[in-house]
Amino acid sequence: MNGDNELLRRYVEERSETAFAELVRSHLNLVYFAALRQLGGDAHRAGDVAQAVFTDLACKAPSLTGRATLAGWLHTSTRFAAAKARRAEFSRRHYEQEATTMNALLSDPDPATEWERLRPMIDGVIHELDDRDREAVLLRYFENRPFAEIGAALRLSEDAARMRIDRALEKLRAALARRGVKSTGAALAFAFANLASATVPAGLATSITGAALAGVGVGGLVTGGIFMSMKTTAMVGAVALAALVATFSQWSRAFRAESELATLTVDRDDLRTQLRAEQERSKRSAQGVAALESEVALLKSKQAGPSSGTNTASVTDRTRQKEFVIERVTANLRQIAASIDRFKLEYGRAPASLDELVGEDKFIKRLISVAGESYSTLAMTTDQPLVVTTPEGITVTFNRPAPSGPRMLSLAERFVGRPNNQIKLSPSARKALEAYRAANNGKGPANIEAIIPYFATSQEGADFVELIEAQKAANK
Repeated sequence: MNGDNELLRRYVEERSETAFAELVRSHLNLVYFAALRQLGGDAHRAGDVAQAVFTDLACKAPSLTGRATLAGWLHTSTRFAAAKARRAEFSRRHYEQEATTMNALLSDPDPATEWERLRPMIDGVIHELDDRDREAVLLRYFENRPFAEIGAALRLSEDAARMRIDRALEKLRAALARRGVKSTGAALAFAFANLASATVPAGLATSITGAALAGVGVGGLVTGGIFMSMKTTAMVGAVALAALVATFSQWSRAFRAESELATLTVDRDDLRTQLRAEQERSKRSAQGVAALESEVALLKSKQAGPSSGTNTASVTDRTRQKEFVIERVTANLRQIAASIDRFKLEYGRAPASLDELVGEDKFIKRLISVAGESYSTLAMTTDQPLVVTTPEGITVTFNRPAPSGPRMLSLAERFVGRPNNQIKLSPSARKALEAYRAANNGKGPANIEAIIPYFATSQEGADFVELIEAQKAANK
């Protein structure tokens, strides 16, 4: 099946009447019954409005070729044409009257009475939706398109199209609620259910196609030609309306089940997401419990103390305990030393205290004491060993490994290639660096090029890049 844009392109470029006739057949149900609803069931004037809309489409075809689907445009054009046709006959209904009509509809068991009362209100509420939601509702309920085809037209998956339609029904319900009408999305779906099975009068597509193309040939549609349908069209429209009412009850049950299935699908996806989140939290909790159990076992062994009958086995246990403490404390010191180096690289200075390294959003999320030792008195420099003594007198020293290559460079040295005392940042570069730190909670950039977007002008950023490249080349 060719899409609307392809058929419209063929009509514009090739003047293909066959392509235009296919467009009329595809969208006639939407246009005709929208006009019929808005004109109070007057089939005579509904046919005239449908003819005017498709004539307008033929005239404006070149400007509409970029649209993936024409349903929304046709529905809006039908509203304007129907409003013009009925403007002389009746004025706008008050919101209070609409609310009374809808509430009576929801309590009336007679499908024919329900449809007669609901019919004048549907299009005004649908027009309040945004373009994509309106397209989805019109394609589903007014043109009887399957969800897969709707998704393809709107560039969505089938499930996404289904969810968009459900959300659009909820928006319609909310719009009615603001007017004092109490309803549900499912109730609106029931009201739309009868639209898909209705048919337009026989031969109307052929007559409209011919009239629309003839109207383009003479430069547009003459105002008096809009109202030229005969009594035969009115009679056929009345028969179609009777068939529409008769099928209302049959389709209501099917659409109710479909709406409930969509709701259950959304609930299932939400539960799956919650389950995965709970599994992740459980995994992290289990890891934390294992670490705490190890600490408890160590504390219990320490509190037990030496037994009265000290022997070779107890000496071995104390030796192993000491080795364990040394190993764990050394691991902590190694982590602290690495964090000091990272801090200096980012901020250009050594940390003032351990508090600048440890915390939820810092370099070490949590530092666990192994045997009651304290790390708060450590020297926060990069050239001294880290020494810690436990309450039991075990001293652990971590000597920083000497660099095997050139000395560790500061931020500017690593990327420009020259010592800091030979680099003088321009005022614009310093302002860019300050702007970067202000936008990143005081942290410095991981590479010097990261500050380029923060220059006041693009020219200053370009000059800074040229400076970096020149200094890199000079140091090779």
